Amino acid sequence: PKTGRPASSLKSVTVVTNKSNAFADALSTGLFVMGESAGLKLVQKLRGVEAIFINQKGRLTVTSGLKRKQLPYFQPLK
Repeated sequence: PKTGRPASSLKSVTVVTNKSNAFADALSTGLFVMGESAGLKLVQKLRGVEAIFINQKGRLTVTSGLKRKQLPYFQPLK
């Protein structure tokens, strides 16, 4: 957003929340644009929100609330 160029550090952001689908969709878009580091910091401040970030190399970063849950195995996309 600062440069006008598209966000490119992430492939995907998934938000898991007990709030509305519209909230999750809007937040995932914002987190995608913010990038992994800033996005993780924001999610940690939000109650009832967890997220999965997938970077351009296929590495998954999962917020602490989801780490406690058993997630299915993800194979990085090539």
